[in-house]
Amino acid sequence: MNIGSFKSTNGQLLGSIATAHIDLPRLGLRPVESDSDKAPAFEIMALNVARRWVQIGALWEQTSNSSGEVFYQGRFDDPSLTAPVQVMLFRTDDETETYNVVWNRPLPRRENLDGSRQGRGRRTIDDGFGTGNADANGQMVEEGATDADAIPPMTPTRRRKSETTADETVAA
Repeated sequence: MNIGSFKSTNGQLLGSIATAHIDLPRLGLRPVESDSDKAPAFEIMALNVARRWVQIGALWEQTSNSSGEVFYQGRFDDPSLTAPVQVMLFRTDDETETYNVVWNRPLPRRENLDGSRQGRGRRTIDDGFGTGNADANGQMVEEGATDADAIPPMTPTRRRKSETTADETVAA
């Protein structure tokens, strides 16, 4: 979901982010000068109520595996927020150097009972539960299953006259 944008203004990347609960009307991206490969490309700066610029996050340069497109990924945080906000910036216009700010809800981290983390991909190990009895479309494929084993579709039933409501009696 797009939650904001940045645009080059007088040689600086300035923008805003707004959601139902967050309103950051004045943000800036300050380039980071570093020789480290692990350093962010930008610091996310916010103009606070005292009109001072404060750092609230950082963005790292990433490259899409499928298209080769360069984008920026990072997060911003503040003591007033319940959790950091993960964001990505995608360039929308090369001439004006304009970026859209995109937010996606992160997937929950799953941990096994022993504390190890479970990957996000499909399980490929035998977990002792077998292969299941439904195909990719959710249709039963259990051996020996017949149509008699299926849940019958719901059919309309006729109500007896004593089951009619007062509104139905008035309408008649």
